[in-house]
Amino acid sequence: MRSIWFKQCYVADILSGAKRDTIRAPKRAPPEVGSIVALSVGPVRPFATARVIDVSPIKASALEPARRAELRALYGKAKVPLIRIQFELCPAGI
Repeated sequence: MRSIWFKQCYVADILSGAKRDTIRAPKRAPPEVGSIVALSVGPVRPFATARVIDVSPIKASALEPARRAELRALYGKAKVPLIRIQFELCPAGI
């Protein structure tokens, strides 16, 4: 099972359902729609599993200013291709 790593500050929002996507500059092929992925903070036991419901390209300019600033902090001002991975949490035990 593939995993997606998050910073600890996002865990509560993911578990509450407030955060249901992630924006990434892909280093390898993104997970496929319909696949189950582990969500974790680094190389530790996952805090949840999720089903990928959409993977699509997105431009930073299409994001709200706060989210754009977060991406700029991670990737700098370089224009890198971005993808949005949308997911839904799986029930416990999957």
